[in-house]
Amino acid sequence: MTTTSDAAGLSGPAPARAAAAAALAAAALALAFAGGCRERTTSLHDGYYSSESMSYDQEGWKDYLTIYVNNGQITIVEYDARNLSGFRRSWDMDRMLAWNSSHGVRPTRYLLSYQNALLTLQDPRRIQPLPGGRNMYETFTSLAEAAIARSRSGDNQVAFVRLQQKRYPGEL
Repeated sequence: MTTTSDAAGLSGPAPARAAAAAALAAAALALAFAGGCRERTTSLHDGYYSSESMSYDQEGWKDYLTIYVNNGQITIVEYDARNLSGFRRSWDMDRMLAWNSSHGVRPTRYLLSYQNALLTLQDPRRIQPLPGGRNMYETFTSLAEAAIARSRSGDNQVAFVRLQQKRYPGEL
């Protein structure tokens, strides 16, 4: 059996890799078109708005999200987590490869899907969780709602959010 790796983050046997890529592509398309085209949100003030977890989780990570609003629309979304030294979770290649080996996909694929869905839908409540990514979904949507609330009020201070413990064992 041939095992390959590609720049998109999928590796493993070709049929499994193709199935995982197809499933994520279908889910991303469904997220993008579930609510129609991008809606204009005029109640958002232009600028950068951030939110982050009030504390580090049991693995030592603190999730954060930053949006940039231009002309009343979210145009940039950055979502990640960092540890005490500032190292980003998305840079943790050991974690990425381990998750990829056991689940057939890297966690960054979920991260990018949720970020793109927020850019497209402009409303975190309209984003649907991807299979296997419900913990990340809950964290992402909580942080996005807090950052958007700051944008509605024009408050550039970081919003600190009390996040729930991971409720779905074995999922991101």
